[in-house]
Amino acid sequence: VGWYKTTDEDLATPMNDISLPLGSAVMVYVGSADAKLGYKGEVADEAKYVSVPVDGYGFIGNASPSALKLGELKPSSGFEPFTDSIQILDAETVTQHWLTYVSQAWLDANDIGQEGYTVGWYKTTDEDLATPMNDIVLNAGDAFMTYVSTDVNFEIPSAL
Repeated sequence: VGWYKTTDEDLATPMNDISLPLGSAVMVYVGSADAKLGYKGEVADEAKYVSVPVDGYGFIGNASPSALKLGELKPSSGFEPFTDSIQILDAETVTQHWLTYVSQAWLDANDIGQEGYTVGWYKTTDEDLATPMNDIVLNAGDAFMTYVSTDVNFEIPSAL
């Protein structure tokens, strides 16, 4: 019983001992709507920072045992608005979004920090910063894809 490479039809080499660091994500393909995937592990008692590949796609999972709003997820200062992005599936609306993060430092550097704009996530096409997307819910175990041009970490808040 357990995990095997899809090419290991003889079930010769179990893959059950692979450790997934906090914040890791996996993509699962199932052929049945009734399939469920359970997982267990540690619960972080403080915020954790997850690194992603530079100039490529990364994959991060909500390692918290509870849902969090996208606005609670913050990239480090290297995240460049409208250059760097995440791709997320909004489970509530079953809608795919490409989003970018706008920090207070970026707003201030562009002389719009005092004009009532909200810090947080926006669609990559929303250059007028008209509609913040901070209320999208990431349920426990939900994942998203990243694309960053520089060294960036994502802060996953503690659930405790």
